[in-house]
Amino acid sequence: MEYTLRLNVEQLNKLHKIFVNSLISSDDKNISFVASSNNNTISVYTTGLVKIQGNNPAILINSLIEALDILNVNDYIGGYDCGGSDFFGPLVIVTCFFKKEHFNFFEKYNIKNVEELSESSIERLAKEIAKVIPYTLSVFPPEKYNKLSENGYTNNRLKAVLYNSSIITLNNKIGKKVPVILDNFVTADAYFNHISKEIEQYKNVNLKPNALLTVPAVMAAYVLSKYSYLSKLKQYSVATSKELLRGTKANVTDQIKEFINEDRISVVEKIGKIAFRNYKEALK
Repeated sequence: MEYTLRLNVEQLNKLHKIFVNSLISSDDKNISFVASSNNNTISVYTTGLVKIQGNNPAILINSLIEALDILNVNDYIGGYDCGGSDFFGPLVIVTCFFKKEHFNFFEKYNIKNVEELSESSIERLAKEIAKVIPYTLSVFPPEKYNKLSENGYTNNRLKAVLYNSSIITLNNKIGKKVPVILDNFVTADAYFNHISKEIEQYKNVNLKPNALLTVPAVMAAYVLSKYSYLSKLKQYSVATSKELLRGTKANVTDQIKEFINEDRISVVEKIGKIAFRNYKEALK
């Protein structure tokens, strides 16, 4: 039986200290170190991937949870978003529910970093995820985003509120409350302050650095959110007869100016987040 973990540098250093007296030599250049413990073999790759093989590696993994400060391999929710750093297109929030049997989902596809996937790979993988992983998807269109921005909502506050709602919806769908892991787009104090005025606030939320690299449910949420965002952006591109650009760089500002010069400023207000500086710069 085999389990895999994806750890950050700090966790890898801790793991090395734990097994420093149980190291095994290896000639594989892709492996940082190998160790043995209770008939289990721990192979640590230079990419941060850790494979634990043996008769019952789950026992060893559970013993490492607290020491390495990683998420327990039992049921949990992971979330990610897409579009929050792009002028054009919606803000998409996704939360995914992972059970123990889903823990090795990405290893089946030999995926080490979901951020490196091509758009076609994102599409294929998103469809596979949707077949087996319970999730919630919230697509927040630019028009609604702009209205809340006018009412004082910052980008991070809006994301926090949408995450809170998505988490509650998913918990209701699966019929139980479980821990939640999000990438640390804000501090924990800021997150809970952002949702403090919500009628229902889900408290068992952890914001972890590098969660996208180490937490499978967060990786799944990334894939689904990016696929949904890209699909919507393509729809907007077809509707406006322009291949809309991602991000907030100068070329995005130039594209906004094209719309303005074509007397289509009302279109920009429907497909773009006008609170972003690009809009103000384009109007100058």
